[in-house]
Amino acid sequence: MYLQIIEQCKFRILSLKPGQSTPILKLLGSLVKSYPYPMLEHVSRLKELLDYFAFMDGGVASFLVTALLPLFRFSRDLQGYTILVVRKAMFRHQDTVRVAALNAVINLLLAEQLCNKDGLYSLQDSSSQASCSQQGEMACSMGSGSLFQELSGLMQRCLYQQAKVKEVMYNGLVKLVVVDPLAAGAVFDFLLPHFLRFYREDEDVHLDISCCVKSEHGKIYIEEPLDCLLSCISWILLLQPHGKSNCPSDSSLACLGFSFSQENEAGRILSREKFSSALSKIRKFLRSGNLEDILGQTQSTGSTDLDKERGSYCNLILAGIIEVVINVIATELEKATEIEQVHLNKEIIDFINLYDSLEKDKLTLKQSNGIRKIDSCTLTKLSEERLPFMTTSSIYQLLLTTLRLYNASDCSKLLSFVLKASLSHIKSFKHVGDSDPLKALIYGEIKLLGRPLLKMVILLSSRLKLDIGQKKKETKGKKVSEYREEYVSLSLICLKELIQISMESPTFTGLIKDLLSVSSESEVASRSDDEHTNGKLFLEKIIRPMVTELLLMSYFSEVEILSNLTLMLGDILPCKHQNSLGEWAITVCKSSDIMNPKAAKSLLTLAICLRSPQNDLIIAKDIAIELLKVTGSEKDDPIELSETYPLINHSTQTAITSCMLLFVESVISDMDWIIMKLKTYSVASQKKIYLDQTREHTSGLALEEFLYSRAEALVEVLASFVMMNLKDTQAEQLIRLTGKFYKHLAQMSKLRISPKGCKQLLPGLKFQKLVEITCKQLTAPLYNFVALVQRNQQENAKSKAFINKIKRENRCIPDLIFQIEDYEKYLIHLSKASKVNLLRHAKRSTSRDFKILEARNIVGEEEVPSNEPILNNSAAHNDSSEKSDDEDGDDDDTENGVEKDLCPETSSDLAADSGSDDKEEDASPKAKRTKRSRIVQDSDDD
Repeated sequence: MYLQIIEQCKFRILSLKPGQSTPILKLLGSLVKSYPYPMLEHVSRLKELLDYFAFMDGGVASFLVTALLPLFRFSRDLQGYTILVVRKAMFRHQDTVRVAALNAVINLLLAEQLCNKDGLYSLQDSSSQASCSQQGEMACSMGSGSLFQELSGLMQRCLYQQAKVKEVMYNGLVKLVVVDPLAAGAVFDFLLPHFLRFYREDEDVHLDISCCVKSEHGKIYIEEPLDCLLSCISWILLLQPHGKSNCPSDSSLACLGFSFSQENEAGRILSREKFSSALSKIRKFLRSGNLEDILGQTQSTGSTDLDKERGSYCNLILAGIIEVVINVIATELEKATEIEQVHLNKEIIDFINLYDSLEKDKLTLKQSNGIRKIDSCTLTKLSEERLPFMTTSSIYQLLLTTLRLYNASDCSKLLSFVLKASLSHIKSFKHVGDSDPLKALIYGEIKLLGRPLLKMVILLSSRLKLDIGQKKKETKGKKVSEYREEYVSLSLICLKELIQISMESPTFTGLIKDLLSVSSESEVASRSDDEHTNGKLFLEKIIRPMVTELLLMSYFSEVEILSNLTLMLGDILPCKHQNSLGEWAITVCKSSDIMNPKAAKSLLTLAICLRSPQNDLIIAKDIAIELLKVTGSEKDDPIELSETYPLINHSTQTAITSCMLLFVESVISDMDWIIMKLKTYSVASQKKIYLDQTREHTSGLALEEFLYSRAEALVEVLASFVMMNLKDTQAEQLIRLTGKFYKHLAQMSKLRISPKGCKQLLPGLKFQKLVEITCKQLTAPLYNFVALVQRNQQENAKSKAFINKIKRENRCIPDLIFQIEDYEKYLIHLSKASKVNLLRHAKRSTSRDFKILEARNIVGEEEVPSNEPILNNSAAHNDSSEKSDDEDGDDDDTENGVEKDLCPETSSDLAADSGSDDKEEDASPKAKRTKRSRIVQDSDDD
């Protein structure tokens, strides 16, 4: 059994895409962890899988080694083979393979450290027992030396590879010290020779940043991420336990493969002191010097684009170093006295001024040099992919400092730096796994940022309100107001992102309680432990008043952020709380004449999505009717502004239309899920496999009634859209959506048809009403909408881009026609089976295989035979689709607006087909008379 499972895992890991193979790797890791002894019998199969290490995706390869780690404690052979594979992969040309190999090495070292800390038999109990040979192998393998001594040469090689590989190694060394802080001395000795390549102490401190950037074949790249190296060193220094930094344990030294003599011990202590002294001197050097002194020749005006690009990379490295230093200062700030805090605050402001000058240089480079835009994007991507250099506690201290200093002095640079650092820190949280040792070190209690961020939002909003009240007309006042508006947006985005990541963790309730405690009105209510109650109070007491104030001040980008936050929190609230929020949003929509498209779109989304089912489609119908008035139709001219919903106007109509179409798409997707459930109930009823017959039958009927009511309401919404003058892309989207909707209608009709051998039930009144409304309000106007779209295509077909749009629409229009006719086909079958005429309100389908010219030109008799079969076939198809009608079919045709006099041949063919079957012998003379009727207008029937 294990052999078959391993073979299947091996096949799927190698054949599937990286994202699809993740569950298979988890299964393999679970087997290794739960059943290590039976898996030892199949080590040869696992070795075969490891042979493909260098050819796998980097993430899959790293995950594979992580899954096999528990077996290394029992099989020295498998561990040695994995090391051999990793050594070979480290010499591959691809960066991704090297990074995967280095991650595997770090995971091996971490596993050995944990093994030495937890003891020999720290694995969880297995359900199977080891054999004697397996126990002997286990005892042999666990008695060997450490891995670091084996892999030290491989780790040294990583110091001379690409910057991405070095970053992974520096983060891995920090993980090793997090697991065992007393192993820091050996890591310092490992890094000191490499660090001295870029740091010198002659007469003055010299930090050679220019050596970190190289050029090759006309391209600039970072060879040494010096900021990551200094961050690694600072983390290790901060992790040292006080009073024990110079006394490493024997287990940590053995783990890292070192056995020091007295001289080596003195050298190890010296390496730590050198790093501590170097960081202190770099801190003083950066504060006292200017950019030209720090960067040297790289900051001089370059005559070429490569020189400017080299300077931008050096600025990026220096900015990272400044973040590392600020993180160290903020850590000291937490434990400093009041007098020390004053000096540390001044030092932080000096470093942030230096950081701001680097940001201005980057902006100047981007504006003055537009040739190498790709490289500026590369800089941004490189900074976003890194782990943050600052901890949650450091950012928290900076936020508190900013709140204290905001009223006393101008701290716009400090505020900008803190908010940007907070946003980067929060966004990177979800990219770090829960099992990563760095997550607890860097992020800790990230919910601590909630209170100061909300206080910042309230403080900045109140300042904006004061600025508007004073009505400053100076240019300086306008700039200050713009900066504050930018900071309000940034702080709101930080708060929204923080709440979003907290919703997926157990800290969400605590975060909402912390945010509620900021408001004085909710002190009593914040003592509740119910997250729904706290979430409702947070939205009512804090968010809703803030939206109202920002709307009055016309800060629409902030309103959009708060609307998205309200929708995110409202989705997890009970239905009654959602309805109250939806009613409030509708009130705002009816009382606000917003001209900003994004803000109007977000508020309307809030009003629709936070209503219970059926009520949401009722609101959507009202909005669609008002939107029709603003966009206009073929018969009616558009109006400037909706009287019911003033935010629907010419400025916002495009954004609101796209918002409504997205909502329609979500409703159609929900219908698909309901139809699948109804199919399950139908199959169960046919095979009579009810578990609880009464409950299954009742739930099936209720679900069916709910589906019909949703479809009926959706028809009323779509009926307004098919009459609008929509743009090309939105018209195409509407055609695709209606095609999907008719496909679901066909499936619903098919479900009503009983299989052979079963009694056919009469279609319910709900279903009949749905069919009637669909035929009257949607199908007939939809044909006119398609004709209008095609006419606009022919009038505007000039450019290549428009021709491509025509081609796309010409692919979706036939699909729509097919879905409509397929739906009507099932209605015909259901009408015949149930003896109920469901197509009495349907419009005759139009044959689209030929074009009927409006001008009635005289056509020679020689052209008639070639066209006659096609026309007869189309007429026969039309007659078969109406065969279930009563004898008043001609009246229905007149009511539905079907033109019978498009051409003589068509009308006579329809008349011939509508005759009785008893007069088949008269069909040929009538056809001949039809041919003559093109020239002689007299008819024998007259």
